[in-house]
Amino acid sequence: MHRTAAQNLGKPQRFTVATNLHLPGASTGLVESYYSLTTTNDHGFLVSPDGLTGLVLIDEQIWWLGPQTCPWLPERSGLEVYGLRIGMEWGQLIAGVPLDKMRDARVPIEELWGRAETTSATSLFPQLPLERLRTLLLARATGGFVDQWVTKVAGLIRAGEHCVAEIADLSDVSNRQLHRRCLTYFGLPPSVLMRIFRLRRAATDVAQRKNLELAELAVASGYFDQSHLNRDTRELSGQSPTTAFKRASNVRFVQYQPNAAQ
Repeated sequence: MHRTAAQNLGKPQRFTVATNLHLPGASTGLVESYYSLTTTNDHGFLVSPDGLTGLVLIDEQIWWLGPQTCPWLPERSGLEVYGLRIGMEWGQLIAGVPLDKMRDARVPIEELWGRAETTSATSLFPQLPLERLRTLLLARATGGFVDQWVTKVAGLIRAGEHCVAEIADLSDVSNRQLHRRCLTYFGLPPSVLMRIFRLRRAATDVAQRKNLELAELAVASGYFDQSHLNRDTRELSGQSPTTAFKRASNVRFVQYQPNAAQ
């Protein structure tokens, strides 16, 4: 498999997110969001890990994107990118392999699923790029069922209301089993996933509550204190909190607000 670590993809670029993307699929939980973007030479805009996997179409090549552990940096400017983010519960089922084997990886879809399956699913491609991705994803998901345990744990992690030990108890497994299963189904340890979704909540709080002080933001988003927020923001977004939260869009999850003009 062809793999490219996210930290080796080049210099930070800015993204322009397309508006009015109203394709179906999100209501089922299979698709969290659709987006399109064009990379530019603007520096200072990193795309943080979001705890998900996805499909992208670039220059007529479809790629599978594994779960990220660090800010995503594009290779070059001027790329037209069309993508979708797969619901947290569905990622491993769609991939067909343990997701910890796919960390920070970018894999041509033919190498992951085989040329025969991909060709069969794509032979009836509609013209719109995002519909191409949706068609391929739906073909892969047909007949698949997400394990109830996976759904429950994903919900607990996203909510951010429990520690790892509590999530293990609530899901009727040991801490060790929870760790191992999260690696398989989500690609990352539960503690890392909780950090990622906590930063996503912080980004949402900044967007919804103007002039929020960092200390207030830390409390509102579930951090122990401001220094805890500072560490996580630097490690996950590649920026200092002052820079990252100067305006909400600085902590970028391209797929997080796909219909918002930037």
